[in-house]
Amino acid sequence: MINKASILIKNFLIITFCMLILVATSEDGTLDYSEKNWPLICQTGTRQTPIDFPSNFTYNKTDYISILSSNYSSINSTGLGILANHKFYLYNITNAGPLMIKKAGITYQYDLADIHYHITSEHTIKGVPNDIEMHLVHKKNVSYLNSTGVLNDPDVVNNLLVVGILYRADVSKDNADFAKFNFNGLGPIQNLDMNSYVSNSKNFYHYLGSLTTPTCEETVNWVVMEAVESISPAQLQYVKQFISKIYPAGNSRSVKPLNGRTIYYKQGTPVKTIIKTTNDGAYFAFNKILSLLVILSIILY
Repeated sequence: MINKASILIKNFLIITFCMLILVATSEDGTLDYSEKNWPLICQTGTRQTPIDFPSNFTYNKTDYISILSSNYSSINSTGLGILANHKFYLYNITNAGPLMIKKAGITYQYDLADIHYHITSEHTIKGVPNDIEMHLVHKKNVSYLNSTGVLNDPDVVNNLLVVGILYRADVSKDNADFAKFNFNGLGPIQNLDMNSYVSNSKNFYHYLGSLTTPTCEETVNWVVMEAVESISPAQLQYVKQFISKIYPAGNSRSVKPLNGRTIYYKQGTPVKTIIKTTNDGAYFAFNKILSLLVILSIILY
């Protein structure tokens, strides 16, 4: 009886989710970014995404959240694709590796599950959008949390963590890392290293938000990297060609009210520069001679 009830509830939730998506889409399956037909929570939710990061704002700079490490695997994908006419993403992201986060004194493991793109950026900086925003969607690893002895997760509502990375077309030369996404040919993607994008040495913003497409669930820990990555105008054009076939005006949701939410600003841990000294014999001989000359000049003076 319990199993039948569980199956019925699961099926009901799946059907409900599908119905919400259908309501929010037009006849051709595209999302209506005016949001007029989106689910009610998208309109009335108090922690919706995206938001603006204003200049005249008091950011919380306490040590509330930090990136401990990113341990992403090298990603190989069959290429970029389109899902349900509204998601522009990398195919076959499996076993991509974890991002380790410390929040409110608890260590969490979030596993990378999805990489997708928006033009223009959804989050804005001082009211200004950037050209592209890439989202790295992670799912909370509850098994890891339980293995550390945390059975009552104080952050249980937020089962997702999404990292937002902003891009601006402001250099003439192609960005070599961005070129690996292969927007030009839309062919296979090989040896993609996401660890360079997310690390404990970089500054970021954190706030509690939502998904940016229906069902707009308010279950997301957002991490938006402060640094804006530079790409070339040609690379931006390739992304636009990919997305504008379906969304000529772009696929970014409008900025939402903050509604009193706290925005945390976390400074990364500076990378220590190690200055190596040489053991070369000529180096020490030169310094020995220099020292003798200094001593001799003092005596003669």
